[in-house]
Amino acid sequence: MEGYIRSLAVELDIMTSMPPPKAPDFIATDENCPLGPTSKLPYSVVKEMSIESTSRDFIKLTLAIRGYLKERVARHKSQMVDQNIEKPIDHLNISTGVV
Repeated sequence: MEGYIRSLAVELDIMTSMPPPKAPDFIATDENCPLGPTSKLPYSVVKEMSIESTSRDFIKLTLAIRGYLKERVARHKSQMVDQNIEKPIDHLNISTGVV
């Protein structure tokens, strides 16, 4: 236990040995993709977008992902039926309604 506490102390010393970064230094970079992991739009592009277009793009992306996932679930269910497995993955309870 003492070794673990010492290693934590060393790690804390390392983390606190430098001043914290300023928010613009890591937010306003093109490595930052603020629309999430499924969108590769960099910060500079998203910053120039209007709220309406950002929302519209996000909704389109969400619907595309949803369609892809439904297709994958349907394909998986048909494979389960082909293999004579009684209960396919109905427990995922993915809605088939339109948003």
